[in-house]
Amino acid sequence: MSLGAPAWWVHDSEEYLILHNHSIEVVGPMDADELEDYLELQNPAIRRQIEESNDDIRARRARPAAALLAELRRAKAKPQNARPAVKVHDVGLLGPYRSSL
Repeated sequence: MSLGAPAWWVHDSEEYLILHNHSIEVVGPMDADELEDYLELQNPAIRRQIEESNDDIRARRARPAAALLAELRRAKAKPQNARPAVKVHDVGLLGPYRSSL
């Protein structure tokens, strides 16, 4: 039996499927994205980062990505001078150096 059809069904439907052999659960195909999420949660460093991120959200130290994008778009829309203003100094007839005559 080919596992291609059940694999596509699991991917498309985002549901679980358990294959049995003589009433024994043999395999449970999982979507690749879900497998990646599962493996990341097994890593203690990743779990700490997720916990810290959740703490930041609860403490309101984070904001939605939509708010950040809106701020960036507003900043981009503001006209900005290509060059900063340059001060022009009076050089005089003798150039920038003054000699005492």
